[in-house]
Amino acid sequence: GGHNGLRSIHAQIGPDYRRIRLGIGHPGDKSKVTGHVLKDFAKADGEWLEPELEAIADHFDTVINGKDANFMTEVARVMKPQTHKPAPDKKEDD
Repeated sequence: GGHNGLRSIHAQIGPDYRRIRLGIGHPGDKSKVTGHVLKDFAKADGEWLEPELEAIADHFDTVINGKDANFMTEVARVMKPQTHKPAPDKKEDD
């Protein structure tokens, strides 16, 4: 849940719970930021979202057993850092 969702959860069950956050990232322009997210993920997000959700499910027992740091490490391992390919060198005709 977002801010209001967390307030609602807190009001119902109190503050003693763990949460797993998935971010949607910044859209790149402040004018495109909305105060809420009610849409499905874009198809392109499936490239990172599916492996991320699988890792969360596969390692959730570590959260239940109080090993939050281990959980975060295992989930982080599936995420590949975004790399930018350098532009190819232009060849000059001799």
